[in-house]
Amino acid sequence: MRFWLESLRLRYVLLRYSMSSLLSALVDNAVFLAAFAATSSILGAQALGRCASVALNYGLNRTQVFHSHASGPRAFARYLALVAASGAASYGLIRVLVAAGASVLPAKLAAESLLFFGNFAVQRARIFPLDRAAVSRSARRPA
Repeated sequence: MRFWLESLRLRYVLLRYSMSSLLSALVDNAVFLAAFAATSSILGAQALGRCASVALNYGLNRTQVFHSHASGPRAFARYLALVAASGAASYGLIRVLVAAGASVLPAKLAAESLLFFGNFAVQRARIFPLDRAAVSRSARRPA
């Protein structure tokens, strides 16, 4: 029974993460497209898009997705490190895909899709870890 509850809990968190990511991706991609149209710079457009979506995504993931009590500079610094690493990986993938003949937007969407589950795993384990004591207390609480 416990396995099924954990499985459902993970799926629900993943669903919330997907919705948060979709909203943040809309902001990121809108800014990316506008910046790329204005400058033709993948790197500049990537940086502006990421900056635009960081505050929204961090807040949503901390409070609505992972229901974390982690706050302050340490959690935000870890989140920014993930954003930087993910952004560098995304940029590299976009460059490779564009060099292989893909258009910029499909390349960006493919790169971000490849990084989706890795980003989820890092955020869940390292940035907004599950408060086991709180889960244990809620499991013992009578319905």
